[in-house]
Amino acid sequence: MSLKDTVFVTPDGLPAPGVGPWAEAKHNLVSYYAKLFSTGMKKKWKKRIYIELYAGAGHSQIRDTSKIIVGSPLRALHLPDRFDKYIFCEEDPALVRALESRARRIAGR
Repeated sequence: MSLKDTVFVTPDGLPAPGVGPWAEAKHNLVSYYAKLFSTGMKKKWKKRIYIELYAGAGHSQIRDTSKIIVGSPLRALHLPDRFDKYIFCEEDPALVRALESRARRIAGR
């Protein structure tokens, strides 16, 4: 897994908290594992549930840059072999609202 898998986006007016440059690698690794799991287990289990703690807003801005990256929660919604249910945990209500809005654009309800 390399950083070339990072997904960059333009600002959409919703919160995108600042994160360190390590976040690119973190989101790539979490997304890579989610893809391996969702594909590898699709015929093994009747239901697969994706859970992410500290899900954030779905977008993050790399500190001291103009780069905005898509986080692993939204990337999980784009997987070719989707999970049956998604649970995103986040403490900050503003970030929850931003994540909900972005997730709806991808997955509807």
